[in-house]
Amino acid sequence: MYKDNEYFEHWIRHRKVLHDLLDFIDNEHIHYKPWSGAFSLGALAIHIAVSSDRFV
Repeated sequence: MYKDNEYFEHWIRHRKVLHDLLDFIDNEHIHYKPWSGAFSLGALAIHIAVSSDRFV
């Protein structure tokens, strides 16, 4: 059970960082990619929102 809780806490921390970041930035930055081949910020937000059901 401890591992399950640890895994969940790790996952939720990463998700919260993205939420905080999206609240902080303007929409003009939604297409930003930190490196070639990376998700854009907008695509990353959609990916996390859609894939959350899988983890929960």
